[in-house]
Amino acid sequence: MANTKSQADAAAALDSLSAVTTNGELDDVLLVSYGVGESPELARLNPSEPLARRFTEIASDKSQDLREKALRAYSAGALVASGEVMWVDASTVPLLINLSVALGNRLDLPLFNPRHTRRVRLSIVAISTPNDGLMTFHRILRPTFRLSRSRFFGALFRGAAYDQLTEEVLLFDDRIDVVVAHGMAFFENRASFERVFGFLEQMQAQARDTFARVTQGLEIEGLAELEKAATTEVNMMAKMESIKRKLDSHPAYEQAMVMPKLMDFLATHPEADVEIQHVGGLPKLVFHNDPQRRWKILKLLDDDYLASSLTALRYEANSKSDPLP
Repeated sequence: MANTKSQADAAAALDSLSAVTTNGELDDVLLVSYGVGESPELARLNPSEPLARRFTEIASDKSQDLREKALRAYSAGALVASGEVMWVDASTVPLLINLSVALGNRLDLPLFNPRHTRRVRLSIVAISTPNDGLMTFHRILRPTFRLSRSRFFGALFRGAAYDQLTEEVLLFDDRIDVVVAHGMAFFENRASFERVFGFLEQMQAQARDTFARVTQGLEIEGLAELEKAATTEVNMMAKMESIKRKLDSHPAYEQAMVMPKLMDFLATHPEADVEIQHVGGLPKLVFHNDPQRRWKILKLLDDDYLASSLTALRYEANSKSDPLP
């Protein structure tokens, strides 16, 4: 789930969106249906020229808006500030991988059938550019994007009176949730991206692996309960990703995740407030699942306790950058 591309790659891809504004042309609009655990099914909308212009304007406006934002690499649990856009390597996103394959064969895709019964979850505005290839603009759809499946009904003026609209009507807006260009995905709502594009499942799998790795030599009372929390709750899974980055990048960090070193640290840092029990003369960390104490052990394992070299004061860090090399 980690980015395999660099910030420079993301900057170049973001800058390439200028091509959408200057000479992009609508390739097609596609609707994507899928259920839990199912492969996506795509269908073409084949819009008329006026409708195509509207979709192209939406993509162009979004391209210009994103190019004015600061880049931030994807990190689970991180907030995307106003004026920022988060990015991730699209090849690490399961749904985007499947969609890329389907888009490669888009000319063979069927037209959207108004009697289609599967849940339509995404629309994709595909824009072709002369030198930068295909760029895609994804919008997460609610079931009510189909008027017939909402609480509303349409009234259309026909001749001298309004008549009930019985034709199938699809409702779109001018918003875009995810943009994909040059193999990079850009988005501003991290939580929606994780939920719709399959990252929650990846986060859970990675959190389970990291939890097993960081606790393999530790004695913890309530280990199963802690594992359940750390591998199912989004904020705790984000904590596990932070731990994983340190395990992968700093051998000294992993070497410190042993009971003797943790006991030495807790003896000199009572502010960590992790309960210790002795069973048969051996210490065990104790996990408590109440709101006041459920984060204590994970904060310890994520090395959240700092000391100022200037003032010698001690701090608990709610968030911090990765360690310097």
